[in-house]
Amino acid sequence: MGSSHEKNCFEATERMKGYFLDNILSGKITSKKDILQRGNFINLDLTQSYYIIFISYQSMEEKLSNELVFHEAFMETIAEFLKRNKLNVLFSQRTNGGVLLVPTSILTKTIEFFSREVLQFLSRMHPLYRFRTGISMAGTSIEQACKHYDEAKTALHMTTERNDILSFESLGVVGMLINQNNEEAVKQMSRYTLGKLYDNPTCSKNKELLRTLYVYLENGGNLEQTSDELCLSVSGLRYRLQKIKSLLGQDLSHPYVNYQLFLSLQALIITGELSIMD
Repeated sequence: MGSSHEKNCFEATERMKGYFLDNILSGKITSKKDILQRGNFINLDLTQSYYIIFISYQSMEEKLSNELVFHEAFMETIAEFLKRNKLNVLFSQRTNGGVLLVPTSILTKTIEFFSREVLQFLSRMHPLYRFRTGISMAGTSIEQACKHYDEAKTALHMTTERNDILSFESLGVVGMLINQNNEEAVKQMSRYTLGKLYDNPTCSKNKELLRTLYVYLENGGNLEQTSDELCLSVSGLRYRLQKIKSLLGQDLSHPYVNYQLFLSLQALIITGELSIMD
């Protein structure tokens, strides 16, 4: 009886913390004093620095048995991880994922290490799902949480199967560019740079070529690594690269050209206009 009551109390507290985080991230609580007072109420010192991490999940099976049931299980698994490790963290649900506000004081190592631990725990509990994480820059002021939330979302957009944990900081200039109010201009320039290769990005053939180019550039032009990642023979890869070159009218051995192409692809992925993952 006691354990059932304890479980209900724990769940009620977690729900309350979730609402609190939602209100912080949506800017509904504008008074810093109010946020800090509510934080104190749940023994959370929000004057200290923090990170926002956004975790998403995706089923590895074609047909989901019941998405709502899994979402519930996902939430419970995160709560279980936090409880087992005695971590006081704000956590709230999102469509196909969740968002955490992680105070730096609870980190024994880096935020990437913490994120890896969470993902490994999730993967052990739910082996039929794939998880990815976007990490914000370190926040020093709680009123800036919504800005850091956007950073975590942007980083999440850029995760791939190989890079399933990505920090906004690692995106460098392209992340900063998209976060300014020039998204349309950046997208327009990116489309222009990719030229004919981007004429019909949703067509499976074009999407295949865009993905090939992205993986090739991500691997620094290494043919073996690229063919391994794409599960393609080196001769098949050379054929695709030849097709890409003719559509672009550009030489892929030129570092400046490659840099521009990679930035353009990153920009379109970050803004959600292009998805090159399966």
